[in-house]
Amino acid sequence: MQLFILLIISGLASCKSGIFDNVSVYVRGLDKTVEDTILIEFDDSLAPHLQHKPSEIITIKDQFIPKLDTNSVANLTTVQNLTLARNGIRDILRGAFQNLPNLKVLNLSGNAIEEIRIGIFNELPMEDLFLDNNKISRIGYKAFSHMTLKKLFLQNNKISRWSKDWFADSSVSRLDLSFNLIEDLPPNSFHLMSKPVNDSMSLIFTGNQLKKINNDVFNGVERFQRIFLDGNLIDRLSPGTFNGVKHINVLNLNNNSLYDLNSDVLKSTQVDILMLEDNKLRCLSTDIFRMEELDIDGNPITCFCVKSWLAWRDIHSNPSIYHITNLEQECI
Repeated sequence: MQLFILLIISGLASCKSGIFDNVSVYVRGLDKTVEDTILIEFDDSLAPHLQHKPSEIITIKDQFIPKLDTNSVANLTTVQNLTLARNGIRDILRGAFQNLPNLKVLNLSGNAIEEIRIGIFNELPMEDLFLDNNKISRIGYKAFSHMTLKKLFLQNNKISRWSKDWFADSSVSRLDLSFNLIEDLPPNSFHLMSKPVNDSMSLIFTGNQLKKINNDVFNGVERFQRIFLDGNLIDRLSPGTFNGVKHINVLNLNNNSLYDLNSDVLKSTQVDILMLEDNKLRCLSTDIFRMEELDIDGNPITCFCVKSWLAWRDIHSNPSIYHITNLEQECI
């Protein structure tokens, strides 16, 4: 009987597992001269295995970690760059990341995360957060609020709705939501993100399902480095779409269904580069020609329109910037 009980206990011990179960952790110092690989056989926390190790850079990828529990990745006081990519992570509980005072980059790309709850990331001091190529469809109220984030990557997920409250008092200057399922952007979508000290903001909504961009969507942010709305279903822009925006370096509207672009849409906004390739435009008013570069290939521009452009070009300086050489040749 004693032998039988001993065998049971032994069997239970051999089946013991934790959040980190036979997981290899690659650690490295910032100077890249000191590095090591640690095997965690079973444990719920990283910290005990990284004591007295060069741990400014930690990488765990291409392994099996189904979830991150409270304190799973906590008390790593020296880590600056933490990668947990392609590990099959489905769920992250509140408090999984705590006491990471020097964290700058957190990479959770290529997992199976479905929801971002409030409190998971809010107190982290990081600048770059990678959540791309997951299965995120739900984002909690103020999930990215009160953060020092500069870059947030959420591309290739399943996000279908936008909430400005996600970013209350945030400092995101580059937001990538390309290849999601977003259909609509409400007025003042980004004004809660207008408090960073950066000079301008970049928004990337490539490959969503946006059809119409309403008035005042971008109101509250004066300067944008880039607004990418290409690869959507946009057929028109309301005259007040860019109300409050003074300058956009690059506005990308390629590969949509625009059949018209009223000159009033950009009347009070300086755009340096306007990209309109592969839409349904038959003409553009010369009143809109105030940018440094206009790309308009792949539109069914009429020869009547081209001739009006040529007449405008003859009386204005720097006539070659509007990329109409091919259209001019076709209409001669």
